[in-house]
Amino acid sequence: MSLTDLALVLGGTLRHGHLETRIGGLAAAVVYRPAHDVPCEVTVLAANASARDPVVRHGAEWHLVPPRIPSLDTGFVFVGCRAGRLVARSFAPPTAEQVIGALRELAAWARLPWQPPRPDDDEAEHDRRAYLREQLVRLGVAVAVAVAVFLLRRR
Repeated sequence: MSLTDLALVLGGTLRHGHLETRIGGLAAAVVYRPAHDVPCEVTVLAANASARDPVVRHGAEWHLVPPRIPSLDTGFVFVGCRAGRLVARSFAPPTAEQVIGALRELAAWARLPWQPPRPDDDEAEHDRRAYLREQLVRLGVAVAVAVAVFLLRRR
C-alpha cells in the first residue's frame, strides 16, 4: 500500500508525506511511514472541530458525553481527540482496506457529540483537590494532636 494508491481510491491531495481527503463528508488525513514504529496514522475531523488542519496535533483533549472510548475493528487503536481531531494509529503496516475501514469507523465516531473541555472544568477540579488536600492536612494534624495528648496523659 502507498499513499498514491490510497489517493486513487479515496481521492484527495498528497501533501508533504500525507494524504488529505474526505470521508463521509468530513475532512480526513492519512500519514503513512512504513519504516517508523507507528507506520500509519489516520485522522478525521469532527463536524464541530475547532481544528482545521487534520494533521497538526495540538489542542485541548475533547471527550464524549457520556464518556466513551472508541473501539476500532480494523487493526487501528484510537489515541485521542484533540480540538475535534480524532486520531487512530496502526502499529503494523496496514492494508488499504484496513486504512479505509479505520477512516470510516473514525468518521462514524466523529459524528457523535464530542465536547471541548469547559473553561471552568480545570479550575473547579483544581479547587476541589486543593480543598480536599487542606482537609486531609487538618485531619492529620488533629489525629497527631490527639495521639500526643493520649500519650502524654498515660505517663
